[in-house]
Amino acid sequence: MKKLSKVLLAIIVTVFLFTGCSLRENIEMNISADKNISMSIVMAMDEDMIDSMLTADGTLTKDKITDEKRWEYIDKSVDKMDDSYKKEKYNQDGYKGYKYTIELGTLDDISTTSSDKRVDLSEAFEGKFKGNNLFIKEDNTYISNMKYTVEGDNDYSQYESMGAMFDLNFVINIPNQAKDYNADKLENEGTRLTWSLMKSADIEFKFDLDSKANNNDTKEANKENDSKNNNTIIIIGAVIGGILLIAIIVLIIVLSKKNKNNN
Repeated sequence: MKKLSKVLLAIIVTVFLFTGCSLRENIEMNISADKNISMSIVMAMDEDMIDSMLTADGTLTKDKITDEKRWEYIDKSVDKMDDSYKKEKYNQDGYKGYKYTIELGTLDDISTTSSDKRVDLSEAFEGKFKGNNLFIKEDNTYISNMKYTVEGDNDYSQYESMGAMFDLNFVINIPNQAKDYNADKLENEGTRLTWSLMKSADIEFKFDLDSKANNNDTKEANKENDSKNNNTIIIIGAVIGGILLIAIIVLIIVLSKKNKNNN
């Protein structure tokens, strides 16, 4: 996110405190089981905040605000991305803004075997993010090489206790369960991780790409072995049953002959 001046930040926080308005800036990454990775960036404001900013200088009254004027304000306020991003209007949960989506290639395309510098996700909000070296690959394990930096006065965590509403998050969806993570929130059996972007932090987690596939293979192998074992038991049981049946028949014949001889 771009660095805000002290004056602008103070204005925004004041609006938040007195109106309950909020700002939403989220990054979400999706990694599929076939290694494709995409990223979306949402930059939006709730309608109350937009209306408050439109009427702040007194030139426009609330009853004169239209959706067209709201979108005009958004167009002037929201950061622009380059043409490599797909742009679409974002209008959810009372927030208006834009959602930018980009395909980053495959997991191996954006991974490296070693790195001495973490990739800063804050560059995504400035349109500078290229998605290189997001992960360090060790065999089939992918280790996060990301961080998020809040510059200068933009440490929004200081305003949380004052009631200001900032919806700033990084979310990643991965194909298998995460390990060694420092996420603020974990969902979907450990495959959806969320970090708050209210302050600077390293994004730490790792996952094995094919562990689920291996687990499935193991389950199938176990099923096959169980089936073979069951078949073996059935065959052995049938043989034993046959032997017992023959023994019973022979015993009956012997006893019948013995009775005849006695008679």
